[in-house]
Amino acid sequence: MVGLIGENGSGKSTFSTIVAGIQKQDEGQLYLNGKPYDPTDITDAISKGVAMVVQEQGTFNNISVAANIFAGREQQFTKAGLLDLKAMNTAAAEVLDKIGVEGIDPTQVVNFMPFEERKLLEVARAECAEPQLLIIDETTTALGREGRDVMYRLINKMRDGNRSVLFISHDIEELMDICDSIIVLRDGHYIGALNREEMTVGALRQMMVGREIADNFYRSDWNGRLTDGGHRKSGAAGTSIAAGGCSGRFREIVQDRGAVVQRRRGPAEHRPSGAVQNRIAAAFGWEYLFAWNAAQSADRCSIPVVSAVHAE
Repeated sequence: MVGLIGENGSGKSTFSTIVAGIQKQDEGQLYLNGKPYDPTDITDAISKGVAMVVQEQGTFNNISVAANIFAGREQQFTKAGLLDLKAMNTAAAEVLDKIGVEGIDPTQVVNFMPFEERKLLEVARAECAEPQLLIIDETTTALGREGRDVMYRLINKMRDGNRSVLFISHDIEELMDICDSIIVLRDGHYIGALNREEMTVGALRQMMVGREIADNFYRSDWNGRLTDGGHRKSGAAGTSIAAGGCSGRFREIVQDRGAVVQRRRGPAEHRPSGAVQNRIAAAFGWEYLFAWNAAQSADRCSIPVVSAVHAE
């Protein structure tokens, strides 16, 4: 059970999605069990024993719970070219029961399910593949107590079965509670690893930021307010927030009547959660567009989350 931690932008999700086959590395070689490992896509990674529960939403709208759980593996329920929905629904119910999830109907369409239940479907999808390595990327932050209990039971089950988990979280205490060791990344570089007996909150924070951290986490010259000095601005609904470091793809983030939206200016590549979902869908052989909705031609498009100051 290995934890992976680092500040935002340290490379945790990028590294994990490369290992899971969602995207390709620019250079270098991966090894799995001492052998070269180069997954072509997420289904290839699953076939080689690596599964991942992504940080973003990884379920697919307009299909059932069962179809989400067995996405990419429908052939096991196919006979003479026909899909046996009854068998797939029965198998999905068994998988949900196996991981301790109750009250979810395998036949229901996922569109209006709560986000937490959707994440549990992704956990079920990963578990039914029986991976030798399960990557969990910031998933527990989206779960309540019952959802976390499901996740922790799965982690313990994998440990007891001599399987491995790479657990990514910003919660240092959570990592220290459940991990045998913790790896620290900073700015895309491996900084080091601490075994259980070496773990302390202070040591991990210092490795994450490159300096000793006292109780005051903020710069000494910060006045404690969000300003409009070109970086951040807070206020009522409709207030613009400058998004520095977006490489020109998205220039502005706007909070409009409580919903966070991004304003497009010129040609843009959608890189938040929809990009990961599109890669997953493509790996399953589906033509599925998540990012832009019916308002594609308009100036705005709703997104589930952005890495910027969120004016409450």
